[in-house]
Amino acid sequence: MSLKTKHFLINIGSEIEYSIKQYANMIKKIIKFKGDVIFDKIHPDGTPRKLLDCKLAKRYGWVHKIKLKEGLALTKNDLVKNL
Repeated sequence: MSLKTKHFLINIGSEIEYSIKQYANMIKKIIKFKGDVIFDKIHPDGTPRKLLDCKLAKRYGWVHKIKLKEGLALTKNDLVKNL
């Protein structure tokens, strides 16, 4: 007898909507970038909304443990450490 397990992916997010500019400014601060972030308003690209619905993940017991800014800082530190 074999055990069959179904696997599937669930998108998760902060459940707080941020603009691309807000994301850029968070990252800019974390990496201590002193320059300017320039947006090309003539050729906008990407998804119009950046908010992910976490209801399905929560139904399976998922709870976030790390806030977005902390996660970005941890990611930056890990990248620097492993380069």
